[in-house]
Amino acid sequence: MSAIKSQIIDDLYQKGLIQFGRFYVLNDILAVRFHLELLPSYPRLHSKVVQLFIEKVDRSIQLDYVLATYDAIPLGTMIADALKLPLLMQFNSGTTPASRIIGSYDIGHPTLIISNSSDNLDILLSDCTRVGLEVEKILAIVQEKSASDKTETFINQNDIENLRDNIL
Repeated sequence: MSAIKSQIIDDLYQKGLIQFGRFYVLNDILAVRFHLELLPSYPRLHSKVVQLFIEKVDRSIQLDYVLATYDAIPLGTMIADALKLPLLMQFNSGTTPASRIIGSYDIGHPTLIISNSSDNLDILLSDCTRVGLEVEKILAIVQEKSASDKTETFINQNDIENLRDNIL
């Protein structure tokens, strides 16, 4: 693990954005919980994560849009601005795919998805297909469960286990 990645993970933990314990969520008990929606409250840390994401974008792939999941709109906004691409946003309300993806877009355009987590992207990917957006890549901060083959994550389960082992 690179020193920069290690420092960012440590900063996320120190600021309470990664928490260890026994958390009851729906019908599940989790040993780790993420509060990445709070990342914009820490501008320096947020900027570091944005820079790492920008470095992961393959410049040989043409992208026409950045689509931010509802929980990563601030992150997606900064990345879209840095890449000089239009931003689309996912909202969980809405009864049709077109009402859940907000922004000015048309069919057949390569799209980069930005998310806090690689988990629960199935509906969004289905919505993208139904409205004609071609998802080229997905960048997520954390891989909580399984991920699409187009997904690249910054923090994986091994990173979390290493952090837990180092602090406990």
